[in-house]
Amino acid sequence: MGNMIEVGISGELENGTMKEVLVEGREILIARIDDKYYAADNRCPHMKGKLSQGKMEGTIVTCPRHGSQFDLKDGSVVRWLKGSGFV
Repeated sequence: MGNMIEVGISGELENGTMKEVLVEGREILIARIDDKYYAADNRCPHMKGKLSQGKMEGTIVTCPRHGSQFDLKDGSVVRWLKGSGFV
């Protein structure tokens, strides 16, 4: 298991919100959903849009650049590029 790195204080992030934190030079998205915390790479793999600037519905975060969607529970792709038909 990797090292633990403090990125905030429990309760600092309101339920249903997300933010970007910098950890050892890497942008990480932190989200609090139903009192559970999730962490993911903050950059979309398509064109590096900042996911923390996108929209979050439940555990699904939408990239603000092209609408790709990812589930924070497991990192799976829900939709790749808005309107592409590829999942």
